[in-house]
Amino acid sequence: MLPHNMFSMLNSLAATPGCKQKRQGLVMNWNVVVWNLWRQRNKMIFENCSTDITELVVEVKVTSWKMVDKQVEFWLLPLLRME
Repeated sequence: MLPHNMFSMLNSLAATPGCKQKRQGLVMNWNVVVWNLWRQRNKMIFENCSTDITELVVEVKVTSWKMVDKQVEFWLLPLLRME
């Protein structure tokens, strides 16, 4: 059964049985995907840019690895955007 909205999906991930580290990883990945989708949406609207889905997937992977590597909380994500 699919969740009704994004928040119920997040709650489902946060309530996943298993170790705390696994739940935190699932929630982090959910946040990274939503964050990158939101950024791409803003680029399309405000900068009139388009992107390839492959590029978006790579961006999600890179952002996830940066978060894991630096062991930071999601709210610090904008600080990792130093390119």
